[in-house]
Amino acid sequence: MTAAPQATAVWDLDAASASELEAALNTVSAFVEQLRRASVGIPRCWYVHGWVVYRLAALHQAHGEALRQTASARDAVWWWESLEGLRRDMEPLLRHSAMHPPADDPLGEPAPLPTLDEHIAKAVGARRSEQDEPCR
Repeated sequence: MTAAPQATAVWDLDAASASELEAALNTVSAFVEQLRRASVGIPRCWYVHGWVVYRLAALHQAHGEALRQTASARDAVWWWESLEGLRRDMEPLLRHSAMHPPADDPLGEPAPLPTLDEHIAKAVGARRSEQDEPCR
């Protein structure tokens, strides 16, 4: 009996439906927790930085491919190098407080960071609204 395939994030989040986006963001969140258990410093505000979310989604997908039985050691090394690049790029975010300016007003007064669940609900709701709009 073979094990069920592990869930993977949709790495092209722009192409995801609302339900796929919700599943992908939850999968990326679980991946972040896995990375943290491996002592990879992920800023607590990762989910409000779109570029971080996109890269984590792609790295999650690549992680499964790099560790498959037929993968070469070079695949695994490439994956770790890619993760190190993201970690370096995220370093300034580790100094962020729990306050961020609103996304629609980057020069505005910082506001408290939404919870991950609030952020996912808002992103999924926006995607549902996009999908409900008639084509013009």
